[in-house]
Parts: sequence; C-alpha cells; structure tokens
Amino acid sequence: MINSQVKLINEQVFKDRNLVHANVPLEMLTPSICAVQDLYVHPILGDTLYYKLKADKKASTLAGVYLNLVNDYILDILIYGVMADYVIDSTYQNYTKGVTKKRDEFADSTSYDELEKISDRHKNKMDSYLQRLVNYLQNNKTLFPEYTTESKDVNATTNTYSPSIYLNDDKKDCGWR
Repeated sequence: MINSQVKLINEQVFKDRNLVHANVPLEMLTPSICAVQDLYVHPILGDTLYYKLKADKKASTLAGVYLNLVNDYILDILIYGVMADYVIDSTYQNYTKGVTKKRDEFADSTSYDELEKISDRHKNKMDSYLQRLVNYLQNNKTLFPEYTTESKDVNATTNTYSPSIYLNDDKKDCGWR
C-alpha cells in the first residue's frame, strides 16, 4: 500500500489561499491533510483510483485527466476538510497532564462554540465539493476506469453523507448493556 503520508495537496496551498497565517508551520497541516484524504476522499474514489493518484503524485507523474481530477475536484475538498479539522486542532494541545487551550497575549481567545461554527462552515463547503466530485466521476466513468474497479477493501461510493453516530438498521439488540 502507498504510505498515507503521500499528500495529494501541498501544504503551501493553504498559505497561498490565505486560509492559514504565514507563521503556521506547514508540517502542522500534514496530519489533517492525511486524515481528510483517508476519511473523505478515499471512500469516494475507491482503492484503485485513490492509490493510483497517490502513486502518481509520489512519482511526480500525475498528469492529464488525473491531474485535472486532483486540481479541479479534490483540491477544494482537502482545503475545506483540513480547515474544518485544523481550526479546532490548532487551538488545543495535548500534554501528558491533559488538554490545554493555546493562548496568545496579542489576540482574543475564541470560544469552543465559535470554533465549532467555523469548523461546520468549512465542513459544509467540503461536503458540497465532495458531492461535486461524485457527480463528476459518475458522469465521466470512462475517463477513470479505476473508479469502477472492484477492490477487496474500499470500493468507490456515491454516498457523501457521513452520520456522526452508527444507526443500526436491523432490529437486533446491539449488546450494549
């Protein structure tokens, strides 16, 4: 398998689009980029297309319709997905004695509710771009034969809805007693 650290987007794009301040170390965005790729983009593309894009990116051979797919459809998903994740992650730090909120003596602190609203705003944009990607892939299956290739693990899906809780669809007891 391709290393999950192969990113379909460069961290500098966030700074170029003025979504993060110039003093933010680019490596702080890497975990969010990898998570958004794996959790949101991978299920839409399926294993075969996802790993092809990552392999081509790693080998610097991403070109043609595949480069257009990344630049015109996947890039915005990653940008807004990372921002939805990063606004909260950048505010809190995990230490051995617990989680602390970062503070700046020259800036006002933002409440958690405000951070959630900002995160939700970015997530809504990401969801719109995810649906746009699904529509594009469904209408252009012949351009991406890997999209319809069956896999043992993750097959492409057209479902962009991801509930935050599991809703058991059968009537059996879940055993949570």
